[in-house]
Amino acid sequence: ARATFVERGVHHTRGRTGVLVYCAVAERMAAVVADVGVIAAIPAETLAARTDAIDAAIGQGGTATAAAVAALAPVLAAALPRATDDINELADALDHDLERRPRS
Repeated sequence: ARATFVERGVHHTRGRTGVLVYCAVAERMAAVVADVGVIAAIPAETLAARTDAIDAAIGQGGTATAAAVAALAPVLAAALPRATDDINELADALDHDLERRPRS
């Protein structure tokens, strides 16, 4: 997850507020990798709790996982409110490697 964070350039935001939510479906685990601006604004326990919730939801399917990821948004919004000069520096998109996974 940390390698993907760097490879995708999530650490290049001007406020260092990038967040990568990494879900490994086959392994049924998740990782939330946050840049230093997020780490400074949100207590580690809060990020750990949100990560644990996403991790637990993966085994319950896509809808549960999406809801657990969406529950991270208000935590981020409260700690890092939008500024008047904010621009969206990263794509708000899913990235996956499903076509590269081995077929069973």
